[in-house]
Amino acid sequence: GRASLIMKFWFIALWDILPKKWILISIPFLVPAAIFLFWLLFGSFFIEKITPAQQAHIDEVARLTPFAEKGNLAAQHRLGVILRDGLTGRNDYAKALGWLRKAARKGHGGARYALGKMHEAGQGVRPSYPKAAELYLSAARFERHARASYALGELYFSGLGVGQDYGAAIGWYKKAAEGGHAAARAVIASMYEKGWGVGRDPVEAYYWYSLAAGEPEEVRRYRPEMDVRANLERLAGRMSRLQLKKALGKLRAARR
Repeated sequence: GRASLIMKFWFIALWDILPKKWILISIPFLVPAAIFLFWLLFGSFFIEKITPAQQAHIDEVARLTPFAEKGNLAAQHRLGVILRDGLTGRNDYAKALGWLRKAARKGHGGARYALGKMHEAGQGVRPSYPKAAELYLSAARFERHARASYALGELYFSGLGVGQDYGAAIGWYKKAAEGGHAAARAVIASMYEKGWGVGRDPVEAYYWYSLAAGEPEEVRRYRPEMDVRANLERLAGRMSRLQLKKALGKLRAARR
């Protein structure tokens, strides 16, 4: 009786202890197995699938890289933009800066403009409006780069990195407008309408709004708040017949 009682006690004790020890012993094997099984079943939900557009840009990077390494400025610029904007699925500001600086040092206007945008936004570098203005100026002055001229006009308009100067702003906007920049034309029209940096002139405002009105979506890319066609209609309603006649005559002459 006593011996069987002792055996029963040890059996119960062993029964209580064994599962705990088995679990402890099994943890190093069970945890990796559980993680692997979870990833096998649900991992696809956490992996971002590559879109056709991203794959096209990945292929473009592979195709352009040998040309860029040989010093092709257009390839260096394009690679920098793709990597800066994350068109392959992720941004790589360090590599983007490297390629854009190579092209910018050789005088590529687009690369200087793209670098200016990175300095303005603080992408991979400390934000610096003065540095952005310097890069925009070099692209606008020496390469007649329309977007750089517009960006420089924006800095002068807002007084960022340069002193606020509506006169200088409209001067750079006009250089951008000469290069076909629709948003620059719309801003010039607004400045003539309101008398910012120039005397109020509804004829000039109508003329510039009319030039911009053909590309309303392009204007909204830069100035989302601006409805060029609505502005044109509102302005026309306040103009005299003589003013409208002058504006339309100027517009016909420009289009000829």
